[in-house]
Amino acid sequence: MLATAFGSRRILESFLVEGLQIDQIVAVGGIAQKSPFVMQLLADVLNRPITVSAATQACAKGAAMYAAVAAGYATHCKTRKR
Repeated sequence: MLATAFGSRRILESFLVEGLQIDQIVAVGGIAQKSPFVMQLLADVLNRPITVSAATQACAKGAAMYAAVAAGYATHCKTRKR
């Protein structure tokens, strides 16, 4: 668990070095929703607050949105054709 947290910190730090602005961190999925301990550990290592999304199946929904764009049913992920 610690290795994952410190790996995440390395990624975050590399984004910041390159000038990317990170305004918030939102966690999705089973571990984020089921383990407050893991989320607190990650927040402590990253030294940033983490928001846990209440959305279920966020990855599947995101994949479906991008598939709809690729198939021409939507022009971008925020809208869809009727």
